[in-house]
Amino acid sequence: MAWVEGEAGAGKTTLVRQLLARLPAGFTVVRAEADELASDIPYAVAAQLGPVRAAEPFRAGLELLNAFSRRQKRGPVAVLVEDLHWADLASRQALLAAGRRLGDDRVLLLVTSRPAAQPGDGWERFAGDQERCLRITLGALSAQEVASLALGLGVRLARGDAERLHAHTGGHALHVRALLREVDRARLTGLDGGLPAPRSLASMTVARIAEEPAPARDLAAALAVLNQQVPLAVAARVAGISQPAAALERLLATGLVTWRPSHAGTPAGFAHPAVPGGDVRRPVADPPPGAAPGRLRADLGHRRTDPPDGRRRRDR
Repeated sequence: MAWVEGEAGAGKTTLVRQLLARLPAGFTVVRAEADELASDIPYAVAAQLGPVRAAEPFRAGLELLNAFSRRQKRGPVAVLVEDLHWADLASRQALLAAGRRLGDDRVLLLVTSRPAAQPGDGWERFAGDQERCLRITLGALSAQEVASLALGLGVRLARGDAERLHAHTGGHALHVRALLREVDRARLTGLDGGLPAPRSLASMTVARIAEEPAPARDLAAALAVLNQQVPLAVAARVAGISQPAAALERLLATGLVTWRPSHAGTPAGFAHPAVPGGDVRRPVADPPPGAAPGRLRADLGHRRTDPPDGRRRRDR
């Protein structure tokens, strides 16, 4: 099995698709993709891989094994499961039961997931078994890797330009790729002003947050304007909401916001470096439809002299 993990947009899908494209001839590829809107539907993911009739996950896993076995008669099989972190519990358990029993089978199981998804359900232990699983963790691209990605898309960047793009995006693969496709060469090479945020990302962010209840939208707007990881209590005061935990839970489900409960102050912030940086901050904080711009701006103005880290700001 190969377990590929990384934050949203880190390049998991691109990596596994390239891997599948390079498989030897004769492989049968079976795909399943989890949907966050179907996470409460039993076997929504497992049923994409083969017929599932059993009500109990262990037996359903054995049914999947039988389905893989039948496909092996025609040659080796690659089973791709994308976004396991969104999979329904029954599917997760059935797939785990099947994966643990792949021994001499000619089956390659590929799984993509975000880090620390659904801890304690057995997958973390299985993915950590080095004898049975190759674990690949995708992080930020280096400046050199940004330059290589650009070259692959037909854009040759000088070292300084690659470093500038890397600093702007934090090496986030999705954002680097989007900017390389959306921004003209003059702007990428620093000859025509600063770098924007990807238009596609801005549109997606605004549309997704607009679907959330008012407290979540206000918290998102506050995080966007603060533009850094801050204690949840600080963001809640800026947003003017009394129950930040519920609002944060809604935002965490979107994948746009992260929370670090083990860190001092339990900071929260946008997950991707280009959100809310650059142009994305304005459409999010000015504000998402239904947010409270007047109250937010007034509160921000009142707090402007005291940054979230507690140090007083000097006017220059």
